[in-house]
Amino acid sequence: MYKSIELFAGAGGMALGFEQAGFEVELVVDNEKNCIATLLKNRPDWNIIMSNAEDINYSQWHRQIHLRVYVQPRCR
Repeated sequence: MYKSIELFAGAGGMALGFEQAGFEVELVVDNEKNCIATLLKNRPDWNIIMSNAEDINYSQWHRQIHLRVYVQPRCR
């Protein structure tokens, strides 16, 4: 199975699209409490982390992720 990570997730729209395309969502990251609350309510089975994306050690996922999509984070 293909695996994905979404950073700056917001409500998790990109992760949801990957999930619907057959990917396993390995990690979803955002640093906004309202975004995290929405994610936890709608997708409690996802690995959701409230953190700044640059503060996470991604080494455990480095060889597991099959697709890397680079997007610009939303403006604040």
